[in-house]
Amino acid sequence: MATKVLIMDGVQKNTLAAIRTLGKKQYHVGVISSYRKLLTLGFYSKYCKEKFKKEFGREIPKKKSDPFWIEYLKWQRKVVDNFEKRISDSIKGINPEILVGFNYSHTLRKPETPPSYIDYITLDVAEGGRTASNILSISQECRYLSTLNKPFDVMNTRFLYWWSDWRLKPVESLKQECATILANGGRCFIGDKFYPEGILEKKVMEAVGEVFTFVKEREEFCKEAIPVPYIGILHSSSTCYNQLISSFDFALVIL
Repeated sequence: MATKVLIMDGVQKNTLAAIRTLGKKQYHVGVISSYRKLLTLGFYSKYCKEKFKKEFGREIPKKKSDPFWIEYLKWQRKVVDNFEKRISDSIKGINPEILVGFNYSHTLRKPETPPSYIDYITLDVAEGGRTASNILSISQECRYLSTLNKPFDVMNTRFLYWWSDWRLKPVESLKQECATILANGGRCFIGDKFYPEGILEKKVMEAVGEVFTFVKEREEFCKEAIPVPYIGILHSSSTCYNQLISSFDFALVIL
């Protein structure tokens, strides 16, 4: 069996070179990219293209107008599904008690019934815009996740404008976001990151501590609680996927 290698950022030119080198040496190479468009260089390694051609007998489509475009998007998602199952099977083979989830998998971005190898749903909700809070986006995601019959958690960050920012979001905004998660049956955790010198900010930890004190005071009311739906909104996978430029272009998922 070929040695398997996972490339974590397929956008960079140097990772494309790594993919080609490893592929030439017959390594099984998987590529991940956070970039939403089809311009991720790693996806166009000749070894990736050869895999597609071997399966379908044709080149990868380059435009949405291509009649084979929808099949191409299905293939993208199948590659991701297979990757997630391999990871889950490997973890469960070591310790079956470990819970496995994948960031954003089977959320609003991927409206499908979660498979058995995914134990819980997890995501960090994108933040930004003109406000210092993300309540509406969190509520939207949580209302959907509460219908899947899987436990879920939602990460809001302590940053004012998500991961590219360093400013501390107001504590009241963090409390409102966590309250929204709790009200929909989710579990809370707050994202932070180290400064370049490897330290965490004391004021940030104090703020996070205050927020989780707020959460702990309400835990007893949330255990075994089930959100009650009061309105139905159709969010079908076929409609969602047919809008996309790629399976990972999420700007069009929610109108």
